Amino acid sequence: MPTAGVMQLEFPVFKDHMNRTDYIIQCIMDHYKDRNQWAFIIELRTGTGYGHWSDKYIDLFAINCYPSKGNHKIAFEIKTSRSDFLREMKKPLKRHPALMISNQFYFAAPKGMLKHEEIPQEAGLVEVGTEGAVVITVAAPVREAYPPTWPLVASIARRVNQLDRALREAHER
Repeated sequence: MPTAGVMQLEFPVFKDHMNRTDYIIQCIMDHYKDRNQWAFIIELRTGTGYGHWSDKYIDLFAINCYPSKGNHKIAFEIKTSRSDFLREMKKPLKRHPALMISNQFYFAAPKGMLKHEEIPQEAGLVEVGTEGAVVITVAAPVREAYPPTWPLVASIARRVNQLDRALREAHER
């Protein structure tokens, strides 16, 4: 029985090792159906090394691969608990690196977990339902992204290399 004043969130039963974050990421990636148009990097570090902004992660980074679409870039910060979101609201500089390199920034959360009025003006909200439906409920403003730095390019190359190595090792088994 739900406790008065406590929001009950429902998630599907997770199969394999999929957790809530993985589920939300997968739903967002499925939402952008044309995989030739969109490329995704999960857990993208904003640079290499440590210090300044280099050791910050973007949960999901999407880039439109078509120059005719302006190579639009979207950063997603996944939130699966209200307390995590409220902690982030106390540290607005945490999302600064993601804001710098993306044209849009979204918080992605289970449907009904966040209040629309809580979303900062520089961000939007994507809600994911129990059946995998992805709905943009607060549109993120579109802004110019800064050009990528070499540390960011190196971080992307490192992440792609890690994923490529993991795929090769999986095929060798």
